[in-house]
Amino acid sequence: KMMVSCSSQVNYTLFEDRKMLDDLDKHWIQLKVKQEEALVKQDGWKYQYEKHGACSQKTYNQSTYFSLALRLYERFDLLSTLQKHSIVPGENYTIQEIARAIKTVTNNTESDIKCAIRTKEL
Repeated sequence: KMMVSCSSQVNYTLFEDRKMLDDLDKHWIQLKVKQEEALVKQDGWKYQYEKHGACSQKTYNQSTYFSLALRLYERFDLLSTLQKHSIVPGENYTIQEIARAIKTVTNNTESDIKCAIRTKEL
C-alpha cells in the first residue's frame, strides 16, 4: 500500500474544447445547476478535480485526468461492479477488497490502487 500526500493547491482551468465539454456534459452531469451554467462555470468538475485530481497532477494534467476518467467510465461500469460486491460509498474497505471486485471486470488484470491522504500545505 502506498500513501501519498497531495497538495490542496490545484489550478483548475475552464475547459474550452467543445468535444471535452460535450463528453463531460454527457457522462459527468452536474445536476445542481442548469446545463448552460454548468458548461460555463464548470463548478462541479472543478470541485471533483480539486477533491480527487489533486493527487494525480504530477502524473496527469487536468485534461488527461478527465479524459482518462471518461475512458474508464466508458470501458468499465465500476459503480455497479463495486455495488455487486457490497462496496458502497460511505463505508471503509481494504484495498484488497476493492481490487478483488475490480478484477472481475478487467479479465483478472491486477489494478494499481493507492491510498491517498490529502494534507494542507503550511
